[in-house]
Amino acid sequence: MPTTLDAPATAAPAANGNAVMRKGKRQAKAAQDSGPPPTATFQASNEAFNSAIAVNMCGVDVVVRRPSGAVKIPGVKVMAITESGASEEVKKTTTPGFIIDEKGDHPLWGAIDDNQREIEAVLEKYSINDARRGFHLVPMSKTGNLLAELRARRQERLELVSQLKCPEAWNALLANLRQKYPDHFHLLMPRMPNPDLLLEKFDVTWSLNPLTPINPAHLRFDELNAVDKQAIIDESNRMAQDLVKTRAQAIYDLIFGEFLQKCDDIVQGSFESGNRKFSDIEVLIFQLERLKNFSEFGTPAMAQHAENTLEVLRQVDGREDIGKFNHNKGKNQITAALKAAIKPLHEEIQAMYEATTPGSGRARRSLE
Repeated sequence: MPTTLDAPATAAPAANGNAVMRKGKRQAKAAQDSGPPPTATFQASNEAFNSAIAVNMCGVDVVVRRPSGAVKIPGVKVMAITESGASEEVKKTTTPGFIIDEKGDHPLWGAIDDNQREIEAVLEKYSINDARRGFHLVPMSKTGNLLAELRARRQERLELVSQLKCPEAWNALLANLRQKYPDHFHLLMPRMPNPDLLLEKFDVTWSLNPLTPINPAHLRFDELNAVDKQAIIDESNRMAQDLVKTRAQAIYDLIFGEFLQKCDDIVQGSFESGNRKFSDIEVLIFQLERLKNFSEFGTPAMAQHAENTLEVLRQVDGREDIGKFNHNKGKNQITAALKAAIKPLHEEIQAMYEATTPGSGRARRSLE
């Protein structure tokens, strides 16, 4: 979508330059006397969004299995030379072992670890982290997209492990390890893992947990009296609401708040003040995609403005194309188009914060 850029307005000369000068001084003096412009502090309201978040968030528990590449050799004596030159066994020491999963041992180890980083990037794009390790919070409408990408990355991972466990690759690994540990390979070889069991050891699993309060119609309380039954329901619902309030804070902090600061910088000309690395573009694209994934908690226009900005960024096709942004030290047509495209998105997020009522939490923004 082409972006239209408005030319800056040029002020017409005044008929009486002195009068304009005196008027300008009076305005400057009045501004100085009145002090700096007031700063309005807005805070994301938990109550305003709790009901939507409560029924539209899903917890995704993801586990990426990756066994340690350290093979321990028990029952081996560790000897040390004393000051007198005699040999003495060291009893308090770490069990000796070997490292078998370095890139030099076989290139597939590096590819498998790259796959894990890709899975972590997919999770970050669609979710925010919860306090519990491995647990991520995803908008319910995006769970299908998330799971589709997780399935694809899992399939890639299992294919890499299948390549590693095939006889040709496994024998190459053993040959490299024999060269790496020429004097002790006979201790390592009997303890090498069974290649036929590697698929299970490197698998990826996940489970979904919609964040909803207890529904008494779906539970059995046959052995509880009425007081205890109601106490369980009330406590569960209270904890669910507290959980939702925390999620509201996290969404506004991590998704909207951080990106609003990025918008502030771009609107003020951060991309027009020198050369940029391609990683700067990648980070901005990532933030825009994550914003789109959480746009249902914002405003209807937010996703469209984010997509318009992404269209501008897609003009940079790879690292070798970063020169489009860096031409003329950042003062060029594409950076101007980025600034023009992100300005309505900046205003949309800003207006969203202004429309919320004060609430508790850390998602606070000071807007000039």
